[in-house]
Amino acid sequence: MSNIYNFLKLSIENGRLSHSYFVLDKVENVTFKEIDMASTLLMENKEEDIIKGLAVERLFIEENEKQVIERKEVSRILEFTKMKPVFGSKRIILIKNAHLFTKAAANHLLKILEEPPSYVIFILISHKPNLLPATILSRCTIIKNHQEVTKRENNFEQEEFFKKIERMDLNE
Repeated sequence: MSNIYNFLKLSIENGRLSHSYFVLDKVENVTFKEIDMASTLLMENKEEDIIKGLAVERLFIEENEKQVIERKEVSRILEFTKMKPVFGSKRIILIKNAHLFTKAAANHLLKILEEPPSYVIFILISHKPNLLPATILSRCTIIKNHQEVTKRENNFEQEEFFKKIERMDLNE
């Protein structure tokens, strides 16, 4: 099982499910299978339904051809959050490479993160948390998925970076 799945499962079991998570990892290291498993867990649906593509209420946000996430994408998020879930108990918004938000988009997202509907869960993925506003990170529960990374890549610089992140507090 992945760190993401295990962390979310433990959060649910302990009654401490957050409305937003920040996955500290490179996007390419988080597989669709991990996303599907986490979705199944969060949406309280049957795993086989999710795998078949049924009852999935997720919105995927990625950077555009300019390698940024613009405000119009955050407007899509806002529209998605206005609708209550039909098939499960949650709607999931997955934001890949969250560090690529423009300043306007990040500020717009912050307004949604401050008071999200109870049925919405955000999952932001990035390996560059220092490029996100601290106000966004402070509203997220951080999942360190880097144990998987260091097994795959024995990159000293990356390991040092993750060690530095682990020592940081949210204000940093």
